[in-house]
Amino acid sequence: MRVAFLALGTRGDVAPLVGIARHLCGVTPGCQIVFVTHADLHDDSRDVCAGWEWGTVASTQCASNDKSAVRDQERESLVAACERAVPLDGIVFNLFALEGLAIAESLGINAVAVTTFWPPTPPAAMLPVRGLLQEIRDAMPDVAAELDKGAYQGANAVWCWADLEVWLWRVLLDDHGDWRARRLGLAPSPFVATSNGRQVPACISPVRLLSLVSPLLLLPEELAAVPEGAHVHMTGSPSAPLDEMFDRVRDVYIGFGSIEGLGLLDLDIAVAFLAVLQRTAGSLLCHSTLATGGVLSSAAAKLGVEFMNGVVNLDEVFSTCTMVIHAGGAGTVAAAARLGIPQIIVPFHFDQHDWASRVVSLGIGSRLPPLEALLSRGSDQQVELMVGQAIAQARSLCGSATLVTMARQLKDESQNAMDRIVHALSGQLQQ
Repeated sequence: MRVAFLALGTRGDVAPLVGIARHLCGVTPGCQIVFVTHADLHDDSRDVCAGWEWGTVASTQCASNDKSAVRDQERESLVAACERAVPLDGIVFNLFALEGLAIAESLGINAVAVTTFWPPTPPAAMLPVRGLLQEIRDAMPDVAAELDKGAYQGANAVWCWADLEVWLWRVLLDDHGDWRARRLGLAPSPFVATSNGRQVPACISPVRLLSLVSPLLLLPEELAAVPEGAHVHMTGSPSAPLDEMFDRVRDVYIGFGSIEGLGLLDLDIAVAFLAVLQRTAGSLLCHSTLATGGVLSSAAAKLGVEFMNGVVNLDEVFSTCTMVIHAGGAGTVAAAARLGIPQIIVPFHFDQHDWASRVVSLGIGSRLPPLEALLSRGSDQQVELMVGQAIAQARSLCGSATLVTMARQLKDESQNAMDRIVHALSGQLQQ
């Protein structure tokens, strides 16, 4: 089996696909991997992924402010890498590399989508997307009627309207249709074909969405909101292997993952926030995922706070701490919850606000406002009071029945999670 993995986004978006590809190689004799991602994320994986072929797209820290130009560059890199890798048996892609679906269609091979965040559905704020979905239903009643029956099957195609509502809506954004036609010679819509003068669902390759988010970390209403019939397979989140443990217990871990690399953390704000934490939280360990020059580690150095740089095993580091303060990435949420450690989320963007709300609702952590908003709330004393309350709330959860039960359930779930993921993925690719 020869499979291309297309992974764009931050390290938290890319690393899970590296893990899946490694496990796929381990259980599939002769499996060949072509891994396409950002240049600055290659070095994280090359040493442990010997024998893989690598494709490169623009850096996650691309200097261009022209988002359209960056997207065009990313698309061309994805297509060129897959064309060089032919013959392929399938493509696995994350939702930031949704072009993988069209590339698979152009090559006549199967595809599997993987998401590390939830929900993939259009957020309520994206009313134009929801309106566009309704316009499509109104404009293509024959297609909608067929897809409302469930999974339409033709020429091995398996998908339904619920998939469009849950995650395939993303191909309706930007200039995706024009790009499909111009670069790949495909019909602008991956969903619609014409047969005997009628619009019918197009016979695209079978596709599934594998969600690495544990259902245990979602609220009942969120699970219930997924439309019936959607091809979303909930696999759960695999744990990272534990290596040597740190030998000294620290009180509070603070790290914002790839937020620094995206230029979303200001040094003065980081220094002000750490100064508040020094007065309210006790012993700190700051962590910047950047090898050098991280904003958080620079702030820590200014204040004499212990810090570390580079990529680390979160399970390993968290095991030495009594609390975790982070930006709200899905993987970080799962790692802290799996170890039964209370967490405080300080969200920056995207689904981080959703995770902040979830950990509070689930009773496994607390939240603070985004840093700029927090530090502009009032006097230093008022800010310190707000931070102190969040820390006290999180500490009150230590050893709670809710946190202990959640940790046990997540550990049980993670035992064979990677086997389940690869089994589902292999079955889809080999259809």
